[in-house]
Amino acid sequence: MVDSFLFAGLASACFGVAIVLTRFGLQEMHPMAGALVSIPSATVLFWCFTPMMLEKVDWVFPALGIFAVVGLFYPAMVTLLVYEANLRMGPTVAATISSITPLFAIIGAILFLKETLTPFILLGTAGIVAGLMLISWNRTSQRQAWPKTAVLFPLGAAVLRGGAQTLAKMGLEMQPTPYVAGLIGYTTSVVSILLVSHIRFGLGHMAYTWRGVRWFMSVGIANGSAVLLLYMALKTGNVVTVAPIAATFPIFTLLISLLFFRHENIALQTIGGVALVVGGVVVVSM
Repeated sequence: MVDSFLFAGLASACFGVAIVLTRFGLQEMHPMAGALVSIPSATVLFWCFTPMMLEKVDWVFPALGIFAVVGLFYPAMVTLLVYEANLRMGPTVAATISSITPLFAIIGAILFLKETLTPFILLGTAGIVAGLMLISWNRTSQRQAWPKTAVLFPLGAAVLRGGAQTLAKMGLEMQPTPYVAGLIGYTTSVVSILLVSHIRFGLGHMAYTWRGVRWFMSVGIANGSAVLLLYMALKTGNVVTVAPIAATFPIFTLLISLLFFRHENIALQTIGGVALVVGGVVVVSM
């Protein structure tokens, strides 16, 4: 159990680093072009380490099928939905709605994995979700108008993120090798994002810069590490405890942003959100 908390926390930290790196990359390249660099970069890295990491592994084909299905929508489709959400609604509203990811992960775990939701986990998850919403929400963005149907994009991203954790846990129960889960998932994600991006935008219309490519390669490494750590957490821990902790990455993003972007100010709303998240993590760990 201690390992699962540690790996979930490290996964959250890596997700937070990836968001900060994305911030630099977006100054150079279009978000979709960045996704077309970051996801393949992580996949190549997975395959480079495969001979060393999977020297003696018994392959369980039903589990491989589950990991492949997960890869079709996570991280590929989630990346596309987040992009559309930011484009249509702005990052503040999109991030706030996406904060409910742990709720979908827990619902899936209870329904399909028969995991137990204790009062501590319920209370802690509620605190984490509320805290993340406080951190993400910016009052100045409330006046921006966006079509009500746009809510389907961040909501869909949250559902897919939560569902990915439930499915990955199913696969890991059959094939308890997190590296296999990451390898197969990212491989199918490359196929998925290349296909959808070609249909939606056309690969030939993407503009790339060397600085942007380097930033998004770093994003891919950070996200790939985060996904691998998340699967390591799910290998030994339950979704109902891992999902809320892995979702705390905005805390790390905030801390890193304060370190590198010192002009940013911390509002009381943000301090309250951090307190709720930290308190929620403590309660979940109980």
